[in-house]
Amino acid sequence: SSWMLSRIDGGSIYYTNYVLVICVVLTAITMVVVKIKGKFENDYQDEPTETVESALKEANDNARGNKINIWLICVLVLLFGIVNSSAYAFPASDVGSYVNVELSRLIYAAGLIIAGFVTDRSRKHGALMAMAALIVPFVTLALRGEAVSTVTFWIVGYLAFGFYAVYRIVLLSDVASDAGRGLMYMSGFGLMFGRMGDAIGEILCIALGGKAVSMVCLVAVLFAVTLFMFFEIYSKLYVEEVKQPTEKEKFYQFSAYYDLSPREREVLHLLLEEKTNAEISETLSVSERTVKFHVTNLLKKTGLKSRNDLIIVYNSYYI
Repeated sequence: SSWMLSRIDGGSIYYTNYVLVICVVLTAITMVVVKIKGKFENDYQDEPTETVESALKEANDNARGNKINIWLICVLVLLFGIVNSSAYAFPASDVGSYVNVELSRLIYAAGLIIAGFVTDRSRKHGALMAMAALIVPFVTLALRGEAVSTVTFWIVGYLAFGFYAVYRIVLLSDVASDAGRGLMYMSGFGLMFGRMGDAIGEILCIALGGKAVSMVCLVAVLFAVTLFMFFEIYSKLYVEEVKQPTEKEKFYQFSAYYDLSPREREVLHLLLEEKTNAEISETLSVSERTVKFHVTNLLKKTGLKSRNDLIIVYNSYYI
């Protein structure tokens, strides 16, 4: 929409008060469309709470299943905004006379579309791309004066920025969701904290104007903190924990794998308790000769030579 507005009347309307009215109208239209779509798909099963505090408290209660504090998510989104906004001050002076502002918004729109498709298909990939977007300004700074065009990295940065913009919107709603009950209105809080971070980043740029070294060092520290928090949350939210099988499940899988008969399973169970043939015979009310017969069959089926080997192989068996 920014690019389209820049085309009207040579872009003059873009810098008047009318642009605010246009944005309000576009926002209202978007809200109506989203509400209709939500009702049609039955997405909005939860009513928004009245205050920011109560909404975040509800989301935090729902997020406990993921062992993630919703306020930690808010801080992460805030840091994303601060680092992103302040880091892009690095190459700004290099490209100010080359990059058209309206065109950059069009590139940003393309980044949003790409990020939307990627994030919708895989939250993991979308999150990682959002983190990668914060690295672009540092790469641009490192290549200053090199043959590679800074404008090229500026374009790449705007495309990558789309992933951060999408990530901050979907993150809170994803974390706050409880067993499929989507708290979609939480995405608005993600945008709010992201914008707050953007504003703080701009304030840092103004406060440290002319102090390039201090600016870079501060942003680097903030980036390191953001990176640490990101992977802490990423590991809890997107990396599945390996579920350890129960002893019952392990025994069943082992017996099924080697095609053991019901009696052989009974003998195996007692063997694992390190019972002697005499004890197994007494427990199962069969002769020791019968027990030896079943033990021999167990060793043949598993390809082992002794009952000790059988115990070792079983203990090291994984589903």
